[in-house]
Amino acid sequence: MALITSYGTLDEYIATLSAEEKEQYRDLIEECKQRDEKIQVDSEKRNHSLQRLAEVEEHLLQVLTELDSASQRLLQQTSGVYLKMLDANEMKRS
Repeated sequence: MALITSYGTLDEYIATLSAEEKEQYRDLIEECKQRDEKIQVDSEKRNHSLQRLAEVEEHLLQVLTELDSASQRLLQQTSGVYLKMLDANEMKRS
């Protein structure tokens, strides 16, 4: 990811400078190149982190779906047991 200016990339802009300007702004040019490289590295890290986050979110959704299914089964089983207990209590009263 190269730095984009009104001239294009940083290297394209530097190419428009005279030899005297390049020498005059040598430190600034070097700093800009270093920052551009850091931006590229950070951008790649960010993209990797976003991809990992998407994977984790997908896994979380899958786990939540499984948890929902398990809670529904538990609710059905609990309701069934409760109804059997009610029936048993009714039979004892009769």
